[in-house]
Amino acid sequence: MKIGDWIDGHDGIGQVQQIAEYFIEEYRQEYLRDKQIGASSHTLIVYKMLCNFDGKLRKRNNFISCNASFCSPLSSDSRSLVDDVKNKHCEEFEKFQKLKLEDPLTHNITSWLLAPEGMSQIIADAINEFNGSASNDFTFDQLIHFVDEKIPGINLFDTSNMSAANNVGLVLDNRGFKVNKKRALFSGVKAFVK
Repeated sequence: MKIGDWIDGHDGIGQVQQIAEYFIEEYRQEYLRDKQIGASSHTLIVYKMLCNFDGKLRKRNNFISCNASFCSPLSSDSRSLVDDVKNKHCEEFEKFQKLKLEDPLTHNITSWLLAPEGMSQIIADAINEFNGSASNDFTFDQLIHFVDEKIPGINLFDTSNMSAANNVGLVLDNRGFKVNKKRALFSGVKAFVK
């Protein structure tokens, strides 16, 4: 699939607007058992949805994001529906063609860090301080480096500390699905203690 292609998407028929490939990073500990850091994780597709699979036109919230595995090239039945919309609903189709994604969509990634006993809130506070001071997009590595400098001597990936009581939750905001050199670029992060 490439930008501009018509597809059978997760929720209906649409046109690809953006493609972002994600890679295995340290914040995805659950994937590290069977994959290496830097290996392909998944691809996200942003598509502009014209109609559902019954031909009902989408009136608002036209931009949909989903895993590329839920999308496929346009089937012949779907191609007929697109042609039908073009012919019977010319004005709506023209409006659809002019639609532009005004604000980038955000992919929110939830992850967990392991904290030594009694350190969860301290680590969460340091992460939230980083969020307040970050003026540019940042990688997960830059976030961890900041925490390591703020609280020396901790290992946020030490599985010997694995306990639900010690986890620090993260919500990483990947605005616009930005990726650079196999690293997701985040525009914000929120930390919380479970």
